[in-house]
This record gives sequence, structure tokens and C-alpha cells, in this order.
Amino acid sequence: MTSSQTPEAEQPVRRTGHRQGEHAEAADSPQTVVVDPSPTSPPIAVDRKSFAELLSAYPAPASPPEVLELKPNRMADAQSGPDPQISQTMYVHMTKPNGDEFMSPLSNVDYYERKGFKKGAEEDIPDLVAYQAERAKRDAG
Repeated sequence: MTSSQTPEAEQPVRRTGHRQGEHAEAADSPQTVVVDPSPTSPPIAVDRKSFAELLSAYPAPASPPEVLELKPNRMADAQSGPDPQISQTMYVHMTKPNGDEFMSPLSNVDYYERKGFKKGAEEDIPDLVAYQAERAKRDAG
């Protein structure tokens, strides 16, 4: 225990209140809520009941028929599979409307095409910095 911690700080915070959804007529039966001060403390207790006991005390109703009739109603039917991954090292030579050229990551091509840019050749470049340095030497020489 450090000097800034006091024995009171190690104790759980206890508050009395009402169950959610109950009205003022339940004011004579307060519940004790124990707030967990740290991840290593015992679990939070409400009226000294376990989480499973609390769930069984407040059962949730089944979904209404109009919700169950929605299609697709199974997760497997709703998924078409993962989207294809775009390579992080794939670049595309793009041409601006004024004729200038530049390189863009493949993931940005759709954006530039909507802006009127033209897509050129695709090129896989694992090390863009080395590629640019080699290109600069080639253009200078």
C-alpha cells in the first residue's frame, strides 16, 4: 500500500438505490450495490445474488413474430463471406485530369476515379521508399 492509498480506498464503494424500472413505492426496500474498485477484487454483487440468479429473476421475453419473420434470420445466411483483402504494397499509377501522374495505394483508386482521375498500371512495391529512391536516381541519370 502506498502512502497515497488509505484503507478506505481499498474498500468497495457501497450505495443504496432502487432497482431499475421500479418506482417510488419500492423505496422501503433499498438494494446494496457493491462497485468493484479493481480488477482483482471479488465480483460485483447485487443483493448478494450471483449474475446467473439475477438473469433468471428477470427473464427476457422472446422476440415478437414480426422480428422472427425477417429474412435472413440466421447469421450464416446474412454473411456473404469476408471482403477480399487489398494488398498494402500494391500501388497504381494514376493520371490527374490535367495530365500529371502520381502513384496511389490500390485502396484509394475508387476515390480518385470518382474525382475524374484515370487508373493506370498496378505495381507491387514492397518498399516504397527504396522504390522512390531508385526512381529518382534513374530519372536524374
